Amino acid sequence: MVRALFFVLLVLPAFATANTTLKISTLYPAGTYAVEQLRAASAAMAAETEGRVRLQIYPGGVMGDDQAVLRRIRIGQLDGLVAQSGAISHLHGDLQLYNLPFLFDSVADVDRLRAEWDSKLLARLSTLGWQGFGPIDGGFAYIMSQEPIEDQSDLNAARLWVPANSTAPLFAQALGLRPISLPIGEVLTSLSTGGIDSIVSPVPAALTLQWHSRVEYLLNQPIIYTYALVLLSERSFRTISEADRAVVHRILTAYAADMDQRSRQDNNAAFAAIGQQDVNIMSSNEQIKAELLSARSRVYQILHDEGALSDEGLDAALNFISTL
Repeated sequence: MVRALFFVLLVLPAFATANTTLKISTLYPAGTYAVEQLRAASAAMAAETEGRVRLQIYPGGVMGDDQAVLRRIRIGQLDGLVAQSGAISHLHGDLQLYNLPFLFDSVADVDRLRAEWDSKLLARLSTLGWQGFGPIDGGFAYIMSQEPIEDQSDLNAARLWVPANSTAPLFAQALGLRPISLPIGEVLTSLSTGGIDSIVSPVPAALTLQWHSRVEYLLNQPIIYTYALVLLSERSFRTISEADRAVVHRILTAYAADMDQRSRQDNNAAFAAIGQQDVNIMSSNEQIKAELLSARSRVYQILHDEGALSDEGLDAALNFISTL
């Protein structure tokens, strides 16, 4: 008995001081501000926990897309990711709240709803086994086209690509459109060959992926607000001590806040830049805006009826647009 007790006392400190490396995947490429700040967050964690906790970053999508990464997390190969909201909307329908089409006219509108709902979205994730940090601003997605979009007939004639992991396909269908589904890697070629002639995209993505070089017009009417979250598996999070969890939570919260601010600055700069790249920024006239908004509430109700938006989420969306 004495020998057994001695063994337990001998082993316990080893568990208490065991080092933990949290493996985090992101689509952000190596060398970008987002990845360098994640590395800085890791260094801060290691310093404050005396080396017990640090991050291992897998940048540039080397672990696969968000769905592949989620599968790796489920089987314990990874501990977390920086995820686009559309890719994780299946975790809880209300994660689509900010992505609802034509919910916002401006960043001021975004800030007004986020002040109320950011904490609610993170709380919903917590009940599903995730520690969430953010959101991180992704900017607005706009319609960009090779021909001007001035009314519904122009939209009907457009060969429009929309991102699959978003509410955009449903909204396009509600307008009577037939959006074209393509992998992201095929969009530039299809714009060049005429397979598509218009896209719905955030401006930074259009610049990074060179899509802007194949369009001539941008309709200055926000379609969808995009955002990202940093997610840690609760299972992995619980492997570290309570004191160290507090350090990790504080540092990742600060990281997400920094990235949120930086991303908004980058989005504003990208919008200014695309206007200097032979892309004509068209003001949204009242006719096209009214036609686009005509399907808004209908799409929200469909999402709710399909279980992709809670009663509270639907009420929040409808109440919000009534104040615009």
